[in-house]
Amino acid sequence: VSKDSMSLSKGTASQEKQDSQKLPPMFTLSSEWNEIGREVSVTTERILQEGNYVLGPEVGELESVLAGYVGVEHCIAVGSGTDALQIAMMALDVTRGDEVIVPSFTCMATVEGLCILGATPVFVDVTADTFNINVNLIKDAITSKTKAIIAVSVYGLIADLDGIEGLLKSSNRQDVTLIEDASHSFGAKKNGKRSCNFSKIACTSFYPMKPLGCYGDGGAIFTSDTNLATKMRIISRHGMVGRYEHVMLGMNSKLDTIQAGILLTKMKSNHYEKSLQSRKDVAAIYEKYLSDQTVLTLPSPPSYNDHIYAVYTVIVNKISRDTLRDELERAGLETRIQWPKPLHLQDMFNYLPCVKKPCPISEELCKNILSLPIFPFMTESEAKSVAITVGHAISALMPDC
Repeated sequence: VSKDSMSLSKGTASQEKQDSQKLPPMFTLSSEWNEIGREVSVTTERILQEGNYVLGPEVGELESVLAGYVGVEHCIAVGSGTDALQIAMMALDVTRGDEVIVPSFTCMATVEGLCILGATPVFVDVTADTFNINVNLIKDAITSKTKAIIAVSVYGLIADLDGIEGLLKSSNRQDVTLIEDASHSFGAKKNGKRSCNFSKIACTSFYPMKPLGCYGDGGAIFTSDTNLATKMRIISRHGMVGRYEHVMLGMNSKLDTIQAGILLTKMKSNHYEKSLQSRKDVAAIYEKYLSDQTVLTLPSPPSYNDHIYAVYTVIVNKISRDTLRDELERAGLETRIQWPKPLHLQDMFNYLPCVKKPCPISEELCKNILSLPIFPFMTESEAKSVAITVGHAISALMPDC
């Protein structure tokens, strides 16, 4: 890939319209299916023939494989990433009157479970360079009511979990449980240690658009605390310890056997590591072609923090994000805003209890972020076409740029 190709960026975005059929979608699994479809079909057909559709042997096998991959003692497969977070809250006995510190720059799924349980989210701002919760702001947010902290590893970059644990230790608040929301970061590493192995509890999602996605919905909880693992597993199965023996309030949250089989196929074939590398390759192409665009701030993770680019998000400067997005749409390029509104400004928190700390960075990010196409096994030519189209659009809006 030659950066000399950036000379093609002089022109208008509409010039790309005739080639729009060559531009990739925002997200697709068609390339992944071409890589692994045959194996998935064989696995799915076998499970259907065997008839163990719920809690079949593949579920337990997957839990063992994922726990080993992450480096923790226990993995509990559940129905979704949202369920995983709620089950974690229930296992910690989070209830009405408790407070849980969360970043405002995240999706609603991060806080839904704790709100359902009657707890109060305490919204804290993030840092502009990582999009992750600002550790320096957490200390002032901790009160006698604080029960847990949910740190989201946004877009695939692991949050400063060690920093938060250090803060809790120095503040003598080790009664507060740290939970990583690793829906974007499963498989990422920081100093050689994988996401989901930094905090007492970690939760991830297997929604199809997530880095490790199934072809339906699913999630998992990770911990090395055996007592917590036992409790979370019981909660996920209606609070049962035996058939019709209910010892606590639970919920119905099980990963289907077919989805477990699909995830196992991805993990066993080394497909997942290949898919992560393909995301990094796309990010490298974007970096090569767009790094000299002064109107864009690109992701710049430190070398010790391995970004897996679940989402590739830039910050638009000097020009309107929405104007640039409109220009790209005219050129036939699909983009996304993830997320357009911080949680503390969502209407539901006009009537639900919450604590709104100042979150100016979250608000500013929501006005200026723009996500570009990225998906498993996206090709070099597809990534180049995106970058060149973005260059055309910027030149059309800022001819002297």
